[in-house]
Amino acid sequence: RALPGDIRAPNTKLPNCTTAPCSRAGDGNRIIGIDNTSILTEALDVNSEKFTFWNHLSAAGLITGIRNEDNMNFGVGQPQSPLGGGYRFSGNAALIGVNLRRHHLYITKVTSIAANMAIPSIVTDHRSYTCDIVSAVDRKADDGLPRGGNLVSNVNCLTNPADWTLGYANPNSLTSIFYYLKY
Repeated sequence: RALPGDIRAPNTKLPNCTTAPCSRAGDGNRIIGIDNTSILTEALDVNSEKFTFWNHLSAAGLITGIRNEDNMNFGVGQPQSPLGGGYRFSGNAALIGVNLRRHHLYITKVTSIAANMAIPSIVTDHRSYTCDIVSAVDRKADDGLPRGGNLVSNVNCLTNPADWTLGYANPNSLTSIFYYLKY
């Protein structure tokens, strides 16, 4: 009955959540992170709701591969991706021109998380997958459209940037992956 990371008393609501970082409470405002207006400047650290998000999901038995440690590396405090890098919760604000849902995961191929990696443009290597890889994942896991459904990529993969209903193009271009969460 609360969003992961935003839970006010996770140590009383989640099994195996008695020590930090899992036991760190959120503010219970139904927003994961500071607020919608600070999404571009909010730093990710071990005390943030965006970090404890993963520990709460793990304690609830919804994901595996997370250790309850104050370590922001992928495969430790945040999930590792089989494609390299890992998953990070990037925020409550919709990406411009992509979708109007509030929460999205940003999937990137970096080995550690810097404190100021709140948005993809701050990540120097955020476009780390080729469009052909993202297209294959999208076809298997979603709708096969680069800007439709729950799994989306940036404009590098669009057949025509003016028409977002078209399919993938530019197989060797580098792109990012975003996954929208439903709640």
